[in-house]
Amino acid sequence: MLFHELQHHSFGACGTVNLRRKDMPKELQATTMKKGDVLCYTSGIYSAIKRRDKKDVAVLFTIHSGRIYDTGKIDRKTKEVVKNPEAVIQYKAKMGGVDRLDQKIKPYECLRKSVRWYRKLFFHLMDITLVNAHIVYEKSGDEKCSLLQFRHTVIHGLLEKYAMERKLSKGGRPSKTDPPVRLTERHFPTHNPPTAKKKFPSSLLQKKRNEVGM
Repeated sequence: MLFHELQHHSFGACGTVNLRRKDMPKELQATTMKKGDVLCYTSGIYSAIKRRDKKDVAVLFTIHSGRIYDTGKIDRKTKEVVKNPEAVIQYKAKMGGVDRLDQKIKPYECLRKSVRWYRKLFFHLMDITLVNAHIVYEKSGDEKCSLLQFRHTVIHGLLEKYAMERKLSKGGRPSKTDPPVRLTERHFPTHNPPTAKKKFPSSLLQKKRNEVGM
């Protein structure tokens, strides 16, 4: 466990955790809670807190207490002061940037399952690089664009500069017909606008691939 390794080197830690992970208290998974309720379990130096807000939020930590503090904010519905565990307050104060980065990466991440860990690391670093580049682009005073539009621009630029035509193998019998388009043409992602019947249509690129039998 990461927290155990950090503690071995005298580093405390605090972060959100999936309650379904191995060795997490089953009571935290099974207990149904109302908004504002807090449940805490401690084992040695490790503590896990589950708080119900709009959804369940679980935090695992080794450097905070389980004390509850007033946040100074008022709940719009109940008009009561919002209270949070110390670990949740500190996590929100220190980790906001990481959460925003994850939110920007999630809708468009190119991460895929792989038995080779370095591939996942490479593609994750690529996603982070694109988000950082988009932030720098917007702060440079250039024309504003969404992260999705920025990614499309980068992809088009890379394909136009580095894409190479696929060379057909010279071995075997010569073909009497022209090679299929999917083996000779260059492919670019194309936006397919929504229609009245389909709000989120599939890309034209996939449609063309289906037409040529890919």
